[in-house]
Amino acid sequence: GMKVKIDSILDQESDFLKFARDKKLLPGKEVVIMSSEKVADAITLRVGRNSPFSLGFRSAEKILVLEQH
Repeated sequence: GMKVKIDSILDQESDFLKFARDKKLLPGKEVVIMSSEKVADAITLRVGRNSPFSLGFRSAEKILVLEQH
């Protein structure tokens, strides 16, 4: 998968921030994007050694990432 690093969370609503914290989607964290399913409007990703999970495109768009090389 593609490795990215979370730069910032664009949505500062408390509900989304709590969700991001629960999933360890925090600035500085390295994330592996394992797959992208356009039909399902979702991506599958893994944060660190945690289990992979799906995230809808609308939620994914609220997270600014930097590509890792």
